[in-house]
Amino acid sequence: MIVGAGKFGYRLAETMDKECIEVTIIDTKKEAIEHVKSHLKVMAITGNGLDSKLFRELDAQTYDMFVAATSSDETNTIVCFLAKKHGIKKVVARIRKPENVRQKEYLKNDMGIDQVVNPDLATAQEITRFLMKGYRFQSGDFERSKLVMMDILAAKMPSVIGKQVNQLRHAENFEGLLIPVIKRDGVVMVPDGSTVIETDDLLFIIGKSPRLSEVLKRYRISMDTRQIKKVMIFGGGKVGFFLARQLLRLGVRVKIVEQDRDQCMYLSTSLPDAIIIHGDGTDIELLDDEDLPHMDAFIGVTGFDEHNLLMALLAKQEGVPVVVSKVGKFSYLNLLSKLNIDFYLNPTDISITEILKYARGGQIVAATMLLEGQAEVVEIIVHEELACVGQKIKDLDLPKGLVIGALARNHQAIIPNGSTVLTVGDRLVIFCMNSNLDALKTFIRPSDGGLLRQITFRPGTQSDTAPEALPMVSLSRIKAAANITDISDE
Repeated sequence: MIVGAGKFGYRLAETMDKECIEVTIIDTKKEAIEHVKSHLKVMAITGNGLDSKLFRELDAQTYDMFVAATSSDETNTIVCFLAKKHGIKKVVARIRKPENVRQKEYLKNDMGIDQVVNPDLATAQEITRFLMKGYRFQSGDFERSKLVMMDILAAKMPSVIGKQVNQLRHAENFEGLLIPVIKRDGVVMVPDGSTVIETDDLLFIIGKSPRLSEVLKRYRISMDTRQIKKVMIFGGGKVGFFLARQLLRLGVRVKIVEQDRDQCMYLSTSLPDAIIIHGDGTDIELLDDEDLPHMDAFIGVTGFDEHNLLMALLAKQEGVPVVVSKVGKFSYLNLLSKLNIDFYLNPTDISITEILKYARGGQIVAATMLLEGQAEVVEIIVHEELACVGQKIKDLDLPKGLVIGALARNHQAIIPNGSTVLTVGDRLVIFCMNSNLDALKTFIRPSDGGLLRQITFRPGTQSDTAPEALPMVSLSRIKAAANITDISDE
């Protein structure tokens, strides 16, 4: 059950619908509900989430999850409290105001909210990680190792062009490295061993930092060890506030350009170590006066995508080495690969992937949407009931569009190859195309319907039950199995 059919609620309902999760979405605005009805195959109801009668009419205790996604933190808190009182097992609240985020423990302990989602804080965390570490392995510091994923143009490694992916291990000394994702002409693909690398391909290479550095040194490509010391943030809203606060804690000098005078006063009080500029951030003369060309990074995080993108491009022309843009409109994402912007991200997608941790079955520990939402990276744990235990990866016959990019065993990160044998307790990082989500969904189901069990059966022994006929795992079945951290943890 989702209360709030705005941009966030609509996108969440759409994503869950694609996951074959039954969704009921509620909003007080009739036009918002009509829009949902005309575009999604979910139950859409015009009503007030604060009305206890509505919970009783919908038989609330039969729901596995409740998400409060209205524009009001206070409303989200109260409706989550009501949902819990009416027997819904897991409740999630979107909380955005910085002062409310600081009350997270109270919200969880006293109000019974299981998960607090803050898209703005999560966006700031992703930007900070990119700025300070210079890579995009978005599932984080995997097993506290030096495992990273970098995107590199194939043209910078001319000897790999024209070769199949499975030839690189020996021909180009790619031992210990893996290419789980290739972006070609704006389209993302998860390659198999026969995929031929083309000149304009953008290769996403994953491996341990020292090993990746060795290979890149051979091609005279340096690991991005940038030192970010001075940053200009365009937009002093919630994302700008959280981002500035995190960068200041890391010793970065921060300038924030904000047009709203009252917000500038709030920022100057809350962030005394930052320089707050009251002015129009689209005024290039103002930015030049504030030393824009000598900044190490420029980040556009206003509420206007067009302003963020335009000023990021202008900052790049002014000589700023790293530019980042927040993008809210999904219609823009396909265009961004053609722009000279180093990193861009959508706050809604970041938070939705956190909520999917609860909604999916199996021992799932992380999920992240990658590359304009065209692919996902998911981390799962292999348990003893899966038939893949003791099997080599090359014998699993994994479908195209799904690849095991890394695994952790005994707290050690490993880049697997076809001969790697899977064992109980292995933590797998799986890259999957959105077009192949059915395979991913069966992969993370329990052993009686998991993909790894089905694909290791020999012909004639496989169960006649189709994957689609198997029930999805309810949250109650994995309640004790999944230890999921909250996105708002810093």
